[in-house]
Amino acid sequence: MRSGCIPRRVCASALLELTLLSAAAVAQQVVVVGISPIEGTWRLAAHRAGRDVLRPPQADGFFSVHDGIVLFQLRRMLGDTVFEFYGSGEYSGAGGRFSYGYDRRVSVTRRPTGVEVRDVIPFKGPRLFQAPTGGGGSRYEADSGRYVFEVLGDTLIYSEDGSWLRRWIRVRPAASTP
Repeated sequence: MRSGCIPRRVCASALLELTLLSAAAVAQQVVVVGISPIEGTWRLAAHRAGRDVLRPPQADGFFSVHDGIVLFQLRRMLGDTVFEFYGSGEYSGAGGRFSYGYDRRVSVTRRPTGVEVRDVIPFKGPRLFQAPTGGGGSRYEADSGRYVFEVLGDTLIYSEDGSWLRRWIRVRPAASTP
């Protein structure tokens, strides 16, 4: 086995598990704003990859924050390469604070020459975000402002080092019919 590769059986099992989790979250599409404005299900509207700004269908995904569980799915295409990211973990939030961490994060890179799968958690432990004093609780900063989540109405913006990387739109449940 090459360095950085995971056996196909393990990869298939991990992708199936994360796909089932993400499908369950999207199927529910229940939006309840509770302990913080960031809670809900968010559909990707735009993703910055270097100088390129990708929008559906070139980039698609969701970020779900419900009942202490965080789920993340992102797929983007650049030329003949497809990048996919699947993550699941936990979060908590109260009093102007929000923290989350991944229990699992799988990255898949598909090229005409082959597929590479990595099962690596991007950071250890939960990342703590706090609303700046007097901020009103819709902007959460971590690591002295290096990482930022900001909720503006039904838009969630994630930024790193002063530049936005992803913009999400809140998924609202469809109106029920009697």
